[in-house]
Amino acid sequence: MLAKYLKDFTEKQSKSIYCHGKLSNTEKLQNTRAWFYDGAPVMCATSAFGLGIDKPTVRFVIRWSMPDSIEELVQEAGRAGRDGKDCSFKLYFEYSNRLFHIENICKETTMKEGVRVKQLDKLKKLTAFCFNRTTCRQILIAKHFDEEASECAKCDNCIGFYRQPVEHDATEEATMIFKTLDELNVIKFDKVTCKDLLDTVMGSEASSAKEKQLDHCSMYNKFTSDTLNSRTKVESLIYGLILDNYIKETIIPDPMLHIFISSTNISQIMTKERQYFWKDYDSI
Repeated sequence: MLAKYLKDFTEKQSKSIYCHGKLSNTEKLQNTRAWFYDGAPVMCATSAFGLGIDKPTVRFVIRWSMPDSIEELVQEAGRAGRDGKDCSFKLYFEYSNRLFHIENICKETTMKEGVRVKQLDKLKKLTAFCFNRTTCRQILIAKHFDEEASECAKCDNCIGFYRQPVEHDATEEATMIFKTLDELNVIKFDKVTCKDLLDTVMGSEASSAKEKQLDHCSMYNKFTSDTLNSRTKVESLIYGLILDNYIKETIIPDPMLHIFISSTNISQIMTKERQYFWKDYDSI
């Protein structure tokens, strides 16, 4: 679909071609040669394309949805700029991209449990990397590989692509989230999803929320905050609590994928011994 859009959009400006598993071997070879020898400057392909292909003059790589690890991201970004000249890598993603990879990891029947746990951990680290809007990407990648690096002065975070976030003390809001989650897990027998939690704290009037009896929770529609005053902001708080390991995800792959959540390591926040800060990236 994306390849067709690019082809239609660029046909009057420059050629765009594509490569994927459903093409015949002849078509794959023709398209690859056209791209490699600059007959078509834009190649739209699945992530497998490019393995073993060393074209030095690639100026940009655009990735639609997040890969499954920082290692894969670095490998894909490294397909550009092999001639030593400036190049760019752009990643378009959203938090829900994780579900595709989680499902693939969990349905792999030959994978040992220890390997599965490591793969899920890699995905979580990549998610945190993607949502980090303050630290130099080069420093983050180097740290992941137990190396050191200086600021690159070129990535989105270094050049100030995003507005500087406003940091708020969200300890009270986090406490309300934990209270709601703990009560929901009693009501729903430890089968609470992120959507269930969000629908409850926001007092959703959707029929699905009513069917699940989320309004039976004493915290239903009781979430109050001058700062986190929209569903999007509360959702980002919940995601932050997951990435910071205050909310634990339990993945049940069969018969269909379910991700249930529960609170963990929250005692210091609940007793106000520790504060929890939330970064608002939408404030000016």
